[in-house]
Amino acid sequence: MIFCELNQGNLFSSQLSPRMLDKKEKVLSEAFNRFVKDGVKNTTIEKIAQDLQMSKKTIYLMFRTKEDLLIASFQWKLDHMAKMGEGIAMAEMEVVSKLLALLEAIHLELKDITMNGLFSAYPFKSRTSSILEDYLRGAVFVRFKKIFEQCHSEGLVDSKVDVNSTMLMYWETLSMFIFARPAGRPTEVTITRPFNEHLNIQLINFFRGFLNAEGIKKFDQELANHPLLKGFYA
Repeated sequence: MIFCELNQGNLFSSQLSPRMLDKKEKVLSEAFNRFVKDGVKNTTIEKIAQDLQMSKKTIYLMFRTKEDLLIASFQWKLDHMAKMGEGIAMAEMEVVSKLLALLEAIHLELKDITMNGLFSAYPFKSRTSSILEDYLRGAVFVRFKKIFEQCHSEGLVDSKVDVNSTMLMYWETLSMFIFARPAGRPTEVTITRPFNEHLNIQLINFFRGFLNAEGIKKFDQELANHPLLKGFYA
């Protein structure tokens, strides 16, 4: 549904030649890197075209506007993360190991993103933020929910915890922070840590806080084996 909306009036992926598909992949990769490095407001189609040594016309054949390219580039990244997350969720390993493996993978995937640079001073349109939120929910949040449900079914979560309401509460808090809704992050707040570190501090403390004594023991034992993550537990 999202891809149909984005490609309306453009060249559909099925109509692109292998050469154009390869170019499209390069455009999405370069655009994502530009957006996270320079911020959305400072990124232009012209800069992306110059970096790739191609014409702006070629990019506009694929994406009508910068807004469409922004959404598509994040979909491209989140698609990759979704496949990675599904692989971890389906793997034959202890559920706590799955949880930490997913946290570590996300940490590495998002290492170049800084919250202040990415969306700073950018007038987010409701269509854009809504699509990105929906995609983020499908790519990452659903995988966390699946693993957390498994923790609950294996008796590692406090018996009083309702998984659905707990995960919904966390999603709403996180999405308000990321997309700076009026009730979310105050505009005067400056984030000094990289986004992936800030996210993992939240996620590790959030999930650990709902585990019972046995779950915490397993979580802490596993966390000690993850040098990238163990420093984020406060």
